[in-house]
Amino acid sequence: MTKEQLCKKIAREMGLTDIHVMTIINAILEEITSEVIEGEAVTFRGFGTFSQKKLASRKTHNPATGESQTYPERKTMKFVPTPAMRKRIDPENLNAEMRKLK
Repeated sequence: MTKEQLCKKIAREMGLTDIHVMTIINAILEEITSEVIEGEAVTFRGFGTFSQKKLASRKTHNPATGESQTYPERKTMKFVPTPAMRKRIDPENLNAEMRKLK
């Protein structure tokens, strides 16, 4: 589902205009992004947590040329669903997932 499809679905279900819903969606996404950029985690109870993750620098090589390269450290966004969300997505494997986390 794309952002536009989500917008249209919510607008239809809530009786709002597409423009109003898209404005709200964009504001939510911008606020989540801003907080994560600042290093803060954003948690939605029953859904999950967005946070910043630092990836260490690493060495690789180009298999075609054999040339070595070093990728610098970088930051990315991470999302971890809550156990309740994992259970909704895959109820059969929740126990296995919880054992991995311990």
